[in-house]
Amino acid sequence: MRRPIVLIVDDESSVRETLEILLKSDYETVSVSNGMEAVEVVKTLPVDLVLMDINLPLMDGFETLKMIRAINADTGVVAISASNSASKAVQALKMGAYDYITKPFDTDDLITKLKRYTDRLVLKKEVSYLREELKEKLGYGEIIGKTLVMGRVFELMKKVSRSTSSVLITGESGTGKELVARAIHAMSDRGERAFVVVNCGAIPPDIMESELFGHEKGAFTGAHARKIGKFEYADSGTVFLDEVATLSMALQVKLLRVLQEKTIERVGGNREIKVDIRVIAATNVDLDEAVKGGRFRDDLYYRLKVVPIDVPL
Repeated sequence: MRRPIVLIVDDESSVRETLEILLKSDYETVSVSNGMEAVEVVKTLPVDLVLMDINLPLMDGFETLKMIRAINADTGVVAISASNSASKAVQALKMGAYDYITKPFDTDDLITKLKRYTDRLVLKKEVSYLREELKEKLGYGEIIGKTLVMGRVFELMKKVSRSTSSVLITGESGTGKELVARAIHAMSDRGERAFVVVNCGAIPPDIMESELFGHEKGAFTGAHARKIGKFEYADSGTVFLDEVATLSMALQVKLLRVLQEKTIERVGGNREIKVDIRVIAATNVDLDEAVKGGRFRDDLYYRLKVVPIDVPL
């Protein structure tokens, strides 16, 4: 997939230059100084997201927003307003803007908002693809199967997609456990929300807690800014924990709390944060044996395997 195209619309050259520098590593950027130029760009380029000041010369942000949405309703718009213009930001949201930020903007907040939108964009394309594939005889997503066993797996996937229960997917490496998780997510009510993959076996244990739960500025050496963790980022969506059996016992306790309380706490923080997430976990390890051997908590095991799905070779 190509890099998302972000159109920056602001009459202040310093703001445009700052945003271009900030975004250039992850996005293709185009900058203009007024609404009329912005409309022309949207007509000629497949712009994914517009980052636009509300107070523009020649044609204000509201009229520009209206025209952009008339050209392509799928183009997202993040409105920029002065800190004392909250009413304008709200008006922009009512007119179809995806979100808003205020000047002077917090760069972490801006990056998070843009990433949320572009991740949704990727998901929408994946969901569209998966739904087309779902029409195949016994295929769901990229998973094609013709055996009676796979037919049963597909039926179970359809049923579980209608619930919010935790799912534990087991099977040998290479059987498509992540594809099963993605298909369940795509068919669910959360299908257009974030699907966040965490490969528990690939992340070093000393940073895993920060990856999952995030951290506050100054929480440890090198924590120069607040970081949003995977659970918080996936709020209202799905977290897929691959190789879940590799989690340390300490993190298993914390994961159990997430499943029970639907809350997290950032490393170095003292505030509980509510999260609305669905957890799908996967493993190629026999967790029954891991529980017996004291390597995996039995209470977490039963919380994860509310709906077990075994993917055959």
